[in-house]
Amino acid sequence: MSWLALAAESGREEWVKQFDKFYSFATKEEQLKFDKMIRNYKSKFGMKVQRVTCHKTPKRLISCVKGDYFIHKYQIDLVEPTL
Repeated sequence: MSWLALAAESGREEWVKQFDKFYSFATKEEQLKFDKMIRNYKSKFGMKVQRVTCHKTPKRLISCVKGDYFIHKYQIDLVEPTL
């Protein structure tokens, strides 16, 4: 869910819809846990932190560009924590 939430940040319609669908089927307790994990991932890997901007092209494609700034590197969790 965390990686899908980050993908949805780009605004790509399919990813946003898929995230919303999965999230809506989760229990309230699961949603609270997802929210915590997503905040953690966004603080490390989110578009704002990574200085990535996306926009739709005239042909309805999504174009994303990474700014030329120093970024922090974080280890990727290969296994999600259990809910």
